[in-house]
Amino acid sequence: MSFADSIRLRELLDGTCMEVSSFLDCAVALTKLVQSAHQKDKVIGCLQPGVLLVHRELKEAYLSEEGGENYAYLSPEQLSRSNPLLPDKRSDLYTLGILFYEMLTGRLPLQARRLEDWIHVHMAVVPAPLSGLRPELEGPLEDIIAKLLSKSPEQRYQSAYGLLADLKQCISFLDITGKIEHFEIGMKDRISQFRLPKRLFGREEEARELRAVVERASAGESGFVLVTGRAGSGKTSLIGELQLSFTREGGTFITGKCDYMNHEIPFAPILQALRRLLRQTWSEAPDKVEQLKSRLLDALGQGAGIITEILPEAVRLLGTIPLAEPLPPAEAALRFRRLLPTFIGMFAGEDQPLVLFLDDLQWADPDTQDFLRVFAEDEVTSGIAVIGSFRSETLEERLDSGDQNGASAAWLEQMLAMQHKPSSPRVQHIALEPLTYVDVRQFLSDIFEENTARVRMLAELLYHRTGGDPLYIHRLLDSLHREQCLYFDEARGSWEWDITAITALPEAPGLLQLIEQRIRLLPGDTVGLLGIAAALGYSFRVSDIASMSGYSLEDTLVLLQPAELESLISREESSPDIEAGGLVYSFLHDRIQQAAYGIVPEEEQAGLHLAIGRSMSRSLDKQAYSVFDRVYHLNLGSPKMDDRAERRTLAELNLQAGLKSKATTAFAAALYFLETGLHLLGDEEAAPGSLPYRLMLELPECEYICGYTERAAALLDRLMGLTGDLLERSNIYRIRIAMYAYLKKDELAVKVGRKALAEFGWKLPLRPSHAAILKEVTLTQTALYRKRDQLTALPVNRDPHYKALSDLIMAIASSVFTVSLELSAVLFSRFVRYGLKAGNNEAFAYILAGYGLVILRNKLSLYQKGKLYIETASQLSAPFESADLSCRLDYIRGLARLQQNPQEAGGYFRKSVQHGMEAANLSFVSIAMLTSTVNHTGSLHSLSRMIMEYEILSRKLVDEVTLSIFRIAKEYIARMQGDTGLSMEAALPVLNNSRSEESLNNEIYYICTCETELAYLEGRYRDALVWVAQGRFNTFRQTRMQVRKQHIYHALTLAALYPDALPEERSRFRRQLNKQLDSLKRWTGYFGRDSSACLLIKAEIERIDGKRTAAAKNYELAITTARREGNGMMEGIACERSSHFYRAAGSVAGADGFLADACRAYSLWGAEGKVQLLKERYPDLSLPSLLKAGELAAAETATAIIDREAVPEQRKEAPYRFDGWPEPIERLDRISSFLESAVRYSGAVQGYVLNSDGKNFTVSAQSGNLEAPVREEGTVFAESIVRYVVKTTEPVLLADAGRSSFAADPHIRKHPVLSVLCMPILFPGEAMTSVLYLENDLITGVFTLDGQNVLDFMIARMVYLHSQQSVGPQGTTYEHEPEHEPGGPVERAEDPLVDSLTYREKEILYSLSDGLSNKEIAERFGITEGTVKSHVFRLYGKLGVKRRAQAIARARELQLLD
Repeated sequence: MSFADSIRLRELLDGTCMEVSSFLDCAVALTKLVQSAHQKDKVIGCLQPGVLLVHRELKEAYLSEEGGENYAYLSPEQLSRSNPLLPDKRSDLYTLGILFYEMLTGRLPLQARRLEDWIHVHMAVVPAPLSGLRPELEGPLEDIIAKLLSKSPEQRYQSAYGLLADLKQCISFLDITGKIEHFEIGMKDRISQFRLPKRLFGREEEARELRAVVERASAGESGFVLVTGRAGSGKTSLIGELQLSFTREGGTFITGKCDYMNHEIPFAPILQALRRLLRQTWSEAPDKVEQLKSRLLDALGQGAGIITEILPEAVRLLGTIPLAEPLPPAEAALRFRRLLPTFIGMFAGEDQPLVLFLDDLQWADPDTQDFLRVFAEDEVTSGIAVIGSFRSETLEERLDSGDQNGASAAWLEQMLAMQHKPSSPRVQHIALEPLTYVDVRQFLSDIFEENTARVRMLAELLYHRTGGDPLYIHRLLDSLHREQCLYFDEARGSWEWDITAITALPEAPGLLQLIEQRIRLLPGDTVGLLGIAAALGYSFRVSDIASMSGYSLEDTLVLLQPAELESLISREESSPDIEAGGLVYSFLHDRIQQAAYGIVPEEEQAGLHLAIGRSMSRSLDKQAYSVFDRVYHLNLGSPKMDDRAERRTLAELNLQAGLKSKATTAFAAALYFLETGLHLLGDEEAAPGSLPYRLMLELPECEYICGYTERAAALLDRLMGLTGDLLERSNIYRIRIAMYAYLKKDELAVKVGRKALAEFGWKLPLRPSHAAILKEVTLTQTALYRKRDQLTALPVNRDPHYKALSDLIMAIASSVFTVSLELSAVLFSRFVRYGLKAGNNEAFAYILAGYGLVILRNKLSLYQKGKLYIETASQLSAPFESADLSCRLDYIRGLARLQQNPQEAGGYFRKSVQHGMEAANLSFVSIAMLTSTVNHTGSLHSLSRMIMEYEILSRKLVDEVTLSIFRIAKEYIARMQGDTGLSMEAALPVLNNSRSEESLNNEIYYICTCETELAYLEGRYRDALVWVAQGRFNTFRQTRMQVRKQHIYHALTLAALYPDALPEERSRFRRQLNKQLDSLKRWTGYFGRDSSACLLIKAEIERIDGKRTAAAKNYELAITTARREGNGMMEGIACERSSHFYRAAGSVAGADGFLADACRAYSLWGAEGKVQLLKERYPDLSLPSLLKAGELAAAETATAIIDREAVPEQRKEAPYRFDGWPEPIERLDRISSFLESAVRYSGAVQGYVLNSDGKNFTVSAQSGNLEAPVREEGTVFAESIVRYVVKTTEPVLLADAGRSSFAADPHIRKHPVLSVLCMPILFPGEAMTSVLYLENDLITGVFTLDGQNVLDFMIARMVYLHSQQSVGPQGTTYEHEPEHEPGGPVERAEDPLVDSLTYREKEILYSLSDGLSNKEIAERFGITEGTVKSHVFRLYGKLGVKRRAQAIARARELQLLD
């Protein structure tokens, strides 16, 4: 056939519709033409009817000449201004779709006139269905053309081969049946493409286990799961699959990654994840954000300042918080240990489960590991699943073990210290094994869509070469395909491979080696940049490696492209624009980062890090790099540092990093930085106040907290030898005292304290005599009496000498009290007298309260004086606003009231707990919780609720004794409720057999008290006497409430035993009863002479003595008094004993009535077990079934807790409204014009300009295909995205919204939203925040960073035009003053610039304000566009902004444009 027999396709079309069979012949010919070009790796790129010749028989087609651009026949990717790409093979296939549509309908599928219109219709308008014009074409032929015309290249045919196969199938059906039968289109096309499967193979069971963990979190539980496996085993991919589905269901999924390079930044992956969490918070509705803020402030208290210190991004949410009180290291660590899980827990709940994924925990810093340990032990946090991934071979190498599962399990047990806990933490371990041969075979069968003997043979070969490593298999297949050793043979219609080349591969050469080979094939400059990037970290900013390499931003991007094409790095979707220098790349796997860093010669690595560190230090953007970033690189580069001054500066930086680490209780990291700082200084003299001395002074606390007590002690000795200053020495003494107190070596702490006080002239006797104690108390009483009128107005003394002495007294007070009550009495008395002369401070207020408690408890005549001193101490504490001091004083106030008013005392104990948690004084928190538990006087329901609240509040960080008391109390409650199979002694970790009266053992005494009560109630009276005898040894130093309770039950037991006792026993019992009653009559307050307990014992004694009338009267009084007291237990006992009394007297009806009352009282008190016992004992009686009442009370208790924790649902206002057009018409015209241009330029299907007052949204303008957005429930845009942009003023660019962190947005979930771009529009001087919202539901990735920059320029020009009209006559005043500062990072006008602008930067700024583009600015000044970008980047840094509009607004505020 020849050209002479051909006609141009344009002449053939001529507005007519081709018949189907002719069309198919012509379509095949055109497709073969395209296929022929593609087989030669040629893209035509300009197919159009005017340049195409078709043989008259329609069997062949030719390309007559290169045609010019005809916009009707170009693909979206060729026309996109925001994302212009070179046409690829799929662009030609899109053009074939246009030609085919025109051939069958006689018209173009899309209509337009101007270039802008053609761009828009190709990007955002879907052609009318073919069957709408020719109904007979409905079916495969219509589907084929629709697939060709897909806006997204990924959704089109990927090859002319696949298209040709489907066209030939149509011809075959037409020839055989006379019509085109339905068949699956695109099948051959799919087979011909090399696509590595996205689904996971061989991980189905692990995926189910992981999903179960997340489902439990959604149900309100929490847990920690560690996923382990070798590098490339699919850990991150497995978790990534979970992330997508979890996010779409409305859950919150945040990630943090431990970096291969820098392991020294404390809590690095957790803070990284929390920053993402805070960013996601701004997409929530304002009322939800306010509720979250309120919950956080309530839960954190003063500790919120600790969170904002380590996580400055939280300031925007929590506000500016005063710094929390400084604490000793141990207490500070415990405080932070509570605060961080509490902070995270506030973001989670049953309706909002949270998953925290921490990747590559093998590189986790010690503080991150400690957080995981705390979380694993925390049984309080709900709705959170923590998932960690761990590379097992790193541990196998350390342990010299080939068992990856055993090594990982050993690490997990060691890291979480599981063997030391009374119960196993909520931890799961999922170990990923290498893929099996069967998994590899299924993997290959999925790629080739073939399961034949040759595929099975290839699978076996690859399995042995890769060891079943999924990442290795992926990389190897990709490499084979790139090298044409694996290819699709179109002639055979199947995949083929070079078996010789594959067989020649070495046996398991190693993934790193394969990746290194791929990297070394890149251009040399690209390899160099990858080395810098790998040293920077897993993720890196382009601007960083540009400044560190000396390349311009533009050149750096060009050099990185080969690595991106090789799938070694990828752009992060949410990174800011290029001009802001914020474009971020990430390595696709940490193995690639490792390989890239390994290419840097070892001898050059220190120099590389030194250059990076110096570049960071020179940066004008002071917030771009943390002190940890700079210190890390400079420390690695320090071997190349020759300048002594530079080394000293680095030592200062290490001190700063050490102090920051200590502030966040990251003591291991602090130890590293401080020791490095000392090493850098070499032999520099450590004089007081010098840099070496300051480093040394910070070290001991880190040493002993990390377990190096001997090193800490030696360092403290050395520091003592360096200074003779009393104040300096007292500080060193306090560190040593704190160390011994932390180690529970109170005797050593007291010894050091006495030595320290001796230097202040205080000589304390080790064992003071009784006469010495009496003398000290008498002198103190006299001094207090003389100062009685001036005591509350005692002036505050902040003298350093007095403070140093007071700090020492406070430091040793607890240890002195533990070691010797006598010594504490002397110390308290002396310091009170000293303080009366010196003045008020925290120590004086605390010691005065302690002194008041001592005299209150030991001498009844001084009771009122003691209370007065305690209340005076509380008044004296007001100026200090110290949570720690409030905790101590509230506890003492509670103790002072315990005997007279237990309920009031309980309120003070709860306040003490609250203040103690804020101050992290867990010693006092523990004792306050313990005291209120063992002295609880309410019902069992309220006791259960209190323990639950305490466990939630303390997160089980209190001491082991208090935890044992909680366990004992819960066993006691369970026994009271009828569970007889439990033992309270089993609740103790170790039962102390040392039972001398000198040993304080709260657990044993509490067990004895509870067991005595239970034995009495169950009628085991002899057992009750045994428990009384066992508890008697430990009465010393117990609270009087506990002692009184034992006395009560001892007396009741004796009275119950009396009738059946032997004669000699009766005499002894009666003497003991009289003694108990005499004691009761002397007591005041609870269980005192007027109490129901005393009246009941009187009645019992009168019953024994035969005084029936008096006994009956006192039984009745006891019941009435118990009801008035609210003491249901004593009411029940009194009713039961009355029943016994009346039954013995022959009054059965009266006895039954009292027994029914007893059941009612017991049940309401929570003692259902006792009720059941009475029913079994009296089976013939019709006793009321009141168990339901008890269950109801328990339910009410649980409901009360839930109600207290729940935040009342607020009535929501409409999230957005359409209020017409409130702006002046000129402005609306300008905004509408801008929006129309933005929609058409960017390729959006629809767009909006929205205004926000912080709560509601107003549509200011709308454009595009507005029929599609009128969707169900009125959702026309993704509200969460708009809220985020309004709050942060940061743009959001999403390539696929359904796979982003905004996937749970109702609009995105209900509609096929793909590409989204939302940007702030900041009009200077206006309170309302405006945003541009663009959307395309046809193409993924339609909006790009380059296009975003152009839109930013368009916004800047619109803002400029607006500001020109808003300026008053003098050109400086806006028409509308802002009511409040617009949201966002633009600073106040009065804030000065840190660095002044250069002359060139001012010129650039003026040009930006004139609305010029980078290209226009470059032409104005005769410089390159790349140079303009560099100037703009530096200008943004100095102004503290990220975008053009912000730069202009900021410059106007600073009056730089006047």
